[in-house]
Amino acid sequence: MATITILNQEFPNVDFNDYEVSKAYEQAMSMLKAWESPANGSRTEEIKAYCELINRCLNVVLGEDAAERLFGGKLNLKLATEAMIQLVKAQRASDAEVNTMINEINREAQGNKNREQRRAEAQGKHKGKKGKKQRYQQPVLNLPMDEG
Repeated sequence: MATITILNQEFPNVDFNDYEVSKAYEQAMSMLKAWESPANGSRTEEIKAYCELINRCLNVVLGEDAAERLFGGKLNLKLATEAMIQLVKAQRASDAEVNTMINEINREAQGNKNREQRRAEAQGKHKGKKGKKQRYQQPVLNLPMDEG
């Protein structure tokens, strides 16, 4: 299992390629997207609401005590935002790592052909001399004509 670090705190067993962790991450991102600033709220009310939202998101992904471990009960907008940024970067890095592995598998499965070769195969077209495309020529059928 992977370990990620958020604000110098290590969280073991957080593997974004695991179904349950990925599902929790998606849930947290949905919570962020759905958030609305308090209507007619003051700056302090907005800070409190946003920090509490981030705390819930972090707890969903990293475990119930994650926000307490990171912030010690404080509601600091900058720290909360930095924590979310680090979480998102960790998830993106995990995706990039897996995508690299998948691409390697695909290259092996395709016999290490370059893009041009794969496209030519997919389209059923082959290149002639000097890399120029050969034009498809309709076969000519020499059928006897009825002259009568």
